[in-house]
Amino acid sequence: MGSRSASDAFLYDYRRTLADLMASEHYGTIATVAHEHSLKVYGEALETTALRSGDDMTMRSHTDIPMSAMWTYPRRDGPKPTYLADIKGAAQWPTSTAKIWSLRSP
Repeated sequence: MGSRSASDAFLYDYRRTLADLMASEHYGTIATVAHEHSLKVYGEALETTALRSGDDMTMRSHTDIPMSAMWTYPRRDGPKPTYLADIKGAAQWPTSTAKIWSLRSP
């Protein structure tokens, strides 16, 4: 592609396009059809070992109820950064358990 930086730029754009299309055309279509049938869409987290086919947060933006996962870990090691990112990502949505619980708590 001419140079390493040109190849990197092309690959970034290509991968970003695929991720955006996966979110809008796959997850967005599922949400549209579900809503036409009065269904809600739950968005399961990709977690750390799932195949990445797009951006987790962009895909979850089409859900009514985004979800996260919880893990156990040795106290001496602490949680992996990906665990924390997943939990924080799900917590940003207005329907998250954390936000609903805070509305009920004094």
